[in-house]
Amino acid sequence: MKDQKTRPFKKIINAVLFFAVCFVIGILVGLAMVFVLPDGATPQEELLNIVMLFAGLYLGLLLHIVIHETGHLVCGLISGYTFVSFRIGSLMLYQKDGKYCFARYSLAGTGGQCLLSPPELKDGKIPVTLYNLGGVLFNLLFSALFALLTVMSPPWLATFGIALVAVGIITALTNGIPLKTGTVNNDGSNAFHLAKDPDACRAFWLQLRINALQMQGTRLADMPTEWFEKPAREKLKNSMIATQWVLRCNWFSDRGLWEEADAEMKELLESDSAVIGIHRQLLTLERCVCALLRGSDPDGVLQKWNTPELQRLRRSMKNFPAILRAQYAYALLQEKNLIQAEKARMAFEKALAAYPFAGELEGERTWMQTIAEKVKNANT
Repeated sequence: MKDQKTRPFKKIINAVLFFAVCFVIGILVGLAMVFVLPDGATPQEELLNIVMLFAGLYLGLLLHIVIHETGHLVCGLISGYTFVSFRIGSLMLYQKDGKYCFARYSLAGTGGQCLLSPPELKDGKIPVTLYNLGGVLFNLLFSALFALLTVMSPPWLATFGIALVAVGIITALTNGIPLKTGTVNNDGSNAFHLAKDPDACRAFWLQLRINALQMQGTRLADMPTEWFEKPAREKLKNSMIATQWVLRCNWFSDRGLWEEADAEMKELLESDSAVIGIHRQLLTLERCVCALLRGSDPDGVLQKWNTPELQRLRRSMKNFPAILRAQYAYALLQEKNLIQAEKARMAFEKALAAYPFAGELEGERTWMQTIAEKVKNANT
């Protein structure tokens, strides 16, 4: 219910941000044409100016993603964190068993991501602000550097520099101002919530520690039980704490207790919580699988399978084992389409071979076996 109520507001915010960006680009075009080009510029010089502007906007976006994630990395290491993974687009560098490895991995709503393992808690706290805002700081720092170089550049290159500065400032603002308008929270929102609540700080520590262990091959089922205690309801307005309940649902699933997991997911999704969009959608998809395994759908979750949100999720995360496993279950148990089920199964096996989170592999295979056994038992 909460997601449905806030969706129109999120669309308005996204539209405002889009038009704001377009407005800034329009201003840049004007600045580049009026202040950068010398008087009496030829048509060829004007065309070059426009080409360099848009080249700077495009390349600046890619460059500032790298700068942003590097900022998280450097500031995190300074704060006592240790390296786990660094991703730009779908290319991920991660560390496993003391070795550096490459993998293809992307997450909806992110252009990159730097995840580190946190230091031990001291009096229930860890340093969080510098790590979370390191990307914003680096975007601003390099924008200032690009501005200095732009002043010393010839006109055609100055246009390129103006674009780099503008993209850096826009990136810093959209990441630094606390926003929750998409599938994930931005850095400013995370830093704001962590600074306000010690419980959120502990939740942040747990999430990073769990991510690091999963990368090394540890299953959720083998992690300490106390890490997956249900958060207090009055704390669920904090997205970091709400994510702990998401992990609790996943913990039940990884232990093969899918009925318990489904009950937890239902309770969480019906609560007035700050669960971020991508987690809400993934939980809904998992509830669809549970309904298929149960053979009944009293809550009508399967009606959500073809909603625009879940369709976009399946497209944007089409190579995730959990998505392919859900498609396998739907094709096999709902559509009775053996050909589509086999395609999903083959894609699932291929995805597992390249998936960087080794701790999820065994649990995903157990899920697939459970689905196959459901069909086998139904046919006997």
